[in-house]
This record gives sequence, C-alpha cells and structure tokens, in this order.
Amino acid sequence: MQSFYESINVLFIQDLIPGTLIMRAWKVNVMADNSSIFDNSTLTQRLITAATSGTQTFSNTATDTSYSLDSLDSQDFFRLRLSQRSSVVLTLTPQNANADIAILDAGGVLQQSTNGGTLTDAIATGSLNAGDYYIRVSLADTNTSTNYTLRVNTTNASRADLLWRNSSSGQNAVWAMNGNSLVSSSYITPVGDPNWKIQAAADFNGDGIPDLFWRNYNGGQNAVWLMNADNTFRAAAYLTAITDPNWKIAGTGDFDADGQTDLIWRNYATGDNAYWLLNGTTIKTSGYLPSVPDVNARVNGIGDFNGDGKPDLVWRNYQTGQNSIWLMNGLSLTSVVSFQAVNDPNWNIVGIGDSNGDGKQDIAWRNNVTGQSVFWLMAGTTYSTNTTLPTVADPSWQISAVITGQPPSMLAGSSIGSAFNIGTLNNTGSYGDSIGGVSNPNGYYKFSLSTASVLNLSLTGLNAGTNADLQVIKDTDGNGAISSQSEILTASVNLGNADELISNLSLASGTYFIRVFSSSTQVSPYALSVSSATEKQIDLAPTPATTFTITRTDGSALPATVSLKTGTSTYLSSVMVNYSIRNTSAGNVTPSSFKVSFYLSRDNVITASDLLLGTIDPNTGNSDKDVFVPNLAPGASWTKQQTLSLLAQADSWWGGDQTYYVGMVIDSGNQVAESNESNNTASAAIAIRDTLQPDLLGGGLTITQATAAPNQAISFTGIIKNIGNKVAGSTRALVKFYFSNDDVLDGSDTVIATANIAPVAAQSSLSFNSQVGPPTGNTLPAAFFTTTSILTPDSTWEGWRGNGRYYICMYIDFFDAAVEGYSKENNLNYGRVLGQYTDYDFIDITNAPNNTPV
Repeated sequence: MQSFYESINVLFIQDLIPGTLIMRAWKVNVMADNSSIFDNSTLTQRLITAATSGTQTFSNTATDTSYSLDSLDSQDFFRLRLSQRSSVVLTLTPQNANADIAILDAGGVLQQSTNGGTLTDAIATGSLNAGDYYIRVSLADTNTSTNYTLRVNTTNASRADLLWRNSSSGQNAVWAMNGNSLVSSSYITPVGDPNWKIQAAADFNGDGIPDLFWRNYNGGQNAVWLMNADNTFRAAAYLTAITDPNWKIAGTGDFDADGQTDLIWRNYATGDNAYWLLNGTTIKTSGYLPSVPDVNARVNGIGDFNGDGKPDLVWRNYQTGQNSIWLMNGLSLTSVVSFQAVNDPNWNIVGIGDSNGDGKQDIAWRNNVTGQSVFWLMAGTTYSTNTTLPTVADPSWQISAVITGQPPSMLAGSSIGSAFNIGTLNNTGSYGDSIGGVSNPNGYYKFSLSTASVLNLSLTGLNAGTNADLQVIKDTDGNGAISSQSEILTASVNLGNADELISNLSLASGTYFIRVFSSSTQVSPYALSVSSATEKQIDLAPTPATTFTITRTDGSALPATVSLKTGTSTYLSSVMVNYSIRNTSAGNVTPSSFKVSFYLSRDNVITASDLLLGTIDPNTGNSDKDVFVPNLAPGASWTKQQTLSLLAQADSWWGGDQTYYVGMVIDSGNQVAESNESNNTASAAIAIRDTLQPDLLGGGLTITQATAAPNQAISFTGIIKNIGNKVAGSTRALVKFYFSNDDVLDGSDTVIATANIAPVAAQSSLSFNSQVGPPTGNTLPAAFFTTTSILTPDSTWEGWRGNGRYYICMYIDFFDAAVEGYSKENNLNYGRVLGQYTDYDFIDITNAPNNTPV
C-alpha cells in the first residue's frame, strides 16, 4: 500500500446536522493513502455519480492505491449523487482487516454494516430521494490496515404508473411508465358492472404490492383487490358497506404512522370529511376531519408535499378553478397552501405520484373532453413544469389512480453461479434482503471456510402470511446447480413465517452456499445471520447405543406389553432406564457440568419437543428427573440408572395402544459446544396398552384417476382409523380435503371436498368414498360427502404451476369433535412424516396454467 507523509494544519467546519456547527483544528503528521485526494470527511473530493444501471466498482489499481485504510487514515468518504429517487446496494470487501461501511445524509448515519472479520459488508437501502449522500468506509480497529473494494449499485425506485378503467366496456388496464413515456400496457381483470369504480391503488396487506380499492355506488359495497406483482388479481377482501352514494373515497395514506394504509372520505351532499384508520382491510377506528361545505371542492389526491413524511390532501374547486393543498400533521390540519389555478373544469386531478424520480410528489391530470393527460412536476407545493402524456381520445377511458411503489433492492444472487460472496467466514455477519414472488424465489450466498468449523445460521423477520426456508449446499460437481439431494447438507423448513435456524453444523474447509428460498406469492424482507467457529474437540454421545435400555424398577425385563390399567399382570406405573454417556473427544478438553434430560416420544427421534418426564420447575424449566453430569474427561464414561414415572391411563398425551419410546437428550441445555451436535440422543421402545384416549389418523387415501385437468371431476376413497381405546367423540366430525401443489398441507392450499364422518369406535376404522353424497332419508351413512361433484380447481387457482404432479391432502377432524387432545397432532401431514400415503395421494395434471405471480 503506497503511503505519503505530510505535516498539515487542518480546520474543518461541518454543518452536517442542521443547526449544528462542528469545528475541529489540530496539527499532526498524517499518513494519507493519496495526498492529492481529500476523503477523510463528508467534505470529500470523491464523487460517485449514480449509474443508470449496473454496478460500479472502486478498488486499487497499478496507478491508484487510494482505496486503502490504516492507523493514520482510518476512514474514507465518498459523495454519492443520486439524480433521481433510487434504491442503493453497497458492498465492501476488505482484504486483511475488519472494515465497515455506512451510508449517511446530512443528518447522520442512515444504515450501516459492521460485520466482523474480513466478511463482506453489505447495505441494501430502501428508496432514497434524489440528492447527495455519503458512503463511509472505516476501520473497526484503527491499529490495523487494509485495502478494500467498494461496489455501488443503484436502481431507479420511482414508479408512477397509470391505472385506467373503461366505464362502458368494463375493461381495466395499466400503463407502465418511465417518466412521461409509456413503456408498456396490459389489461387486468375486467369488471363489467359500471357501478363499480376503482377509487385508489395502495398496499393494503403489507406485501409491498399496490392493491386496488373498489366502491360500488349502487349497492354501497367496498372491496379491496389484493394484487400480485404482475398486476393480476389474487384475492378480494370486503370492508363495511356505505350505502349513501354521496360518500366517495378521496384517497389513501398512512395517517396514524402505523405502517398501514388508511382511507379518507368526502360527502358531496353535506361537505363532511371523514377518515377510516385501517389495520390491513379491517377498520380500526374512524372519525371526522374539518368539513368543507362547498361541494364544488373535491379532494382529488393524497401525498406528502412538504417532505415531513406525512400525507397531505390535494383539493380542486371545479367551479372557481382554485387548487390547494391541506398540509397535515397526521389527522390535524396545520395549514393550507394554494398553487396554480386551472379554470377549465374539464381538467381533472386523477392521481399523485413521483413521475420524474426527484423524490417529490407530482400531480396527474386528465381532460375529459380533449383526451389529453399531463403530469404537473411539483417542487414541494409549488408548480414547476409539466410533461405531456399520450392522448387517449375515448372519454370512456378514465385514469382511476396513479400506481406507486418501490422495487426492492436485491442483494443475494438468484443462482449458485450468481451467489453473493460473503467471503471467508471467520466471524459473524448479517445480511438483509427480500425473498418471494415469481421473480425472486431464491437467494444464494457463497462463503468459504479455511479450516474445519461449526456453522450457525438464522433467518428472521419474515412478514406474516409468507414463508421462506434455508439450505446449506456443497456444489460437489461444480456445475453451479443442485444436482442431487446429497448436495443439500442440511435444511430448516419450518412452516409459515416462523424463524429458520441451523445450528452447530460441522463443515470441513472448503466453499459452500446458503440458499434462502420461498414459494410465497408475496415478497417479504428477511434478515440472515451467519457465523462460524473453529470446530471444538468435545463430542458427547451415548456409548454404545445398546447400553440405553428400559427395565422394571427392580432391573428385571419389561413385559412384552406394558399395561397402564391397575390390577393387570403387566401393569407398571414406573420404569427404569439404564444409560451410558461418553466423552469421545480425541483431545484433552473436559467440559463443565452438562444436563441430561429424559423424554417420552411417539417416535424414535428424540427432541426437546417431546414430553419431558418428571415434575417440571415452572421457573427454570428443569425436571426433577434431569441429571447433571460433572467434568466428564475425554475417553471417560458416565453410566447410571434413572427411575421414570409413566403417564396415567387417561392422560391426554397418549395416542392409543402402540409402541412409544423413552429417550434421553445429552446436553439438553446446550451448555457444551461440540464438534457434533447430532449424536446426543438415544432411545428404547416400550409397548403400551390400555390407554384411554381416542387417536384418529389416516389409514390410506387413493385417488381413482391417475390424471386429470383443471376443473375436472375426480373421486377418491380412503380409510380413517382410531388406534385409541376410546370412541372418537360423541358427535360427527368433519374431514376436509385440500388440493395442493406440494405434499404439505398449508395455508396456500384450497379445499375441494368435505366429508362428514360418524364417531369411530376404539381400535376400529371407517371407510369413505367421495361418491357417497348427503343422505336422502333419516339414516346417516358412516361417512358421506357434502357433494359428490368434486372438481379440481379451475384455471384461476393461484396455486397452479403448470403441468405436473399435484396432491390431495386430508385434514381429519377439522373442528376437533373427537376431543383427541395431544393425539390430534397426527390428523394432518402425518403420512409425510411416516413416508407413507396414509393421508394424502397424488395425481398428475395436464393442461394446467402456470399462475406463478410475475
């Protein structure tokens, strides 16, 4: 790294925060990375002009070694100039020391990344207004030095598209705009009834996609179309009807700063103005704003015109031609500002949006007589100039709204080949990005390990109603794709928006990939945390597995089947487990005390989600049967016995007479960092009878047809079993059948059939046939369907993904009429756990559309 020494007097006067004056003066010997470039504060001479597209890279060359930091030059500043509203992705790759990155404006730090070690730092901003910003690259430890590479990617974040409705034909269309230029146009779902009017376009469900608000001026109904990113209809939600047609929607905005879209109403008979504060599509509260009795005055748009982050109201008086803006503080009027009048009443204000990307709200107009349309480009509340839009002469076509929104910044790559490179994983790092929708189902990250390490990952921050999962991948054949299941080293696939976690994964040195993936139609932000540590030498394990056994409390063998019924010859209330734990470490590390816990499980995979045996302390969560093992040296074993009480005969945990498992979890408190965390359990089987609980589960589901098409009739048969010793409820139960594009029943699937079943006797089963419909007499069959006309979903179902394999999954006892208690856990998705088609089956679909949202 080339360096230059000079002795200088320095005087900085910085007015970074409005109203604050900072003065600094000193005389020192300074080592600058290039004395001809001043870059040590926001007065920097380095200017980066945002590119229209692509990534700009800044790093040392043979003739410029200024991209470096050391103890006497510990931070570099760059001025980033945005000519239009943009989102920015910044990445910083240090070479041999920990350097961090931040983006600032005149008020201070907006976002920063402070990943440890030499991990790549990254910032993906939201939408930033046009103007000057500052990028700060700084050393975390000023006693170190490093060269670095800075990459800057900017994306135009302004959007002011036009939503059209034809009042005669019922057609609806979207113009995708670039400023005042029409980029493309597309039709969306038509609505023939002319009484339905589109009143606004705004995001009502928090997925980042503008939705459409409709009002029917004949019946008074109000509805929201929840939309996909490609402007296709996804679902509808209805709000409280307002039958008085004089009440019209004036616009939308977030008036109580809760991140939700709210509604403003105006009554054109009384001059009253009102608000609905919403939580999604639910009314949270309502009230009135100041009234304006002159009904010639209309609220024609809502937007933030004074830059205070709060929505303001745009008024137009169609008799006088006057135009004004109510500047609001939430729901309170602070002042009124007039702007240029337009006397011609045929000119209508039709929407608000940032047309030219300068971060300021502009006003869209349409002349209903001439067919002309323009955008007024505003400088706050002042008219600046106008741009002409393409003319649409047909007066039946009206602009219903300006569609605004912000494209997300994408950090992760969409494939293994384009994966975002974290670098050598030698510390902890965090990365924020978004996932979901048809255009962004995968996010890949690349990292390297220089030595055998333990990897920890977490994925958090997903929006409600979305799902994303995690995988760790080794591209063994180097083809840039997942060639086989063996290349997926591990995964976390929790349902819904639950956090995903991969802990203590032992990996050899090499290159790996992290995949964040989602099948959700909605886009959601997420936070990915990544860390590693050198693999520890400690490894605790049962040794050998055959030493974990269950006996009577006197040490004699268990009967073939243990009865829970007192008075029987094989009745036992308690058992004894014999176990042995060994520290198999090859090194010389002795762990401190660790906890061993004992569980009762329905399968031989023992986890903390199974039933912890013993009396549980509500304060600590520990059981009185837990064992604490002290100072187990390498090569040493701990061999003991523990007496455990069985649950009572009528306990709701039991799932019928079957084989259960008693098991142990070594280091159940995660007190010891181990080289292998996957070998800490052992279990032994115990056959139980004479339980007193019902337990319903699928006994098989068979679809009659091998293939079908959308909206085609199908049929199926199957069995429902009660493996418990108690009749399953006293009333009939419902079984719902879902159509799914995968083998997991979840919230994205759709119901295609419902069966009504009689209570199933203990240790018995019941058969069903979808061709058995509702009874015509007083005698109810054991199982009947509410209708025998069962169809696959029609072509509008959003779950269609083209031709291929689809599934029917059943949800047994939907309303819990059988009162199964904990046994209800196997009423859905249990066949998938068993790897058997007990409660689901597949069918191959042809002529299916691909309704993946664009």
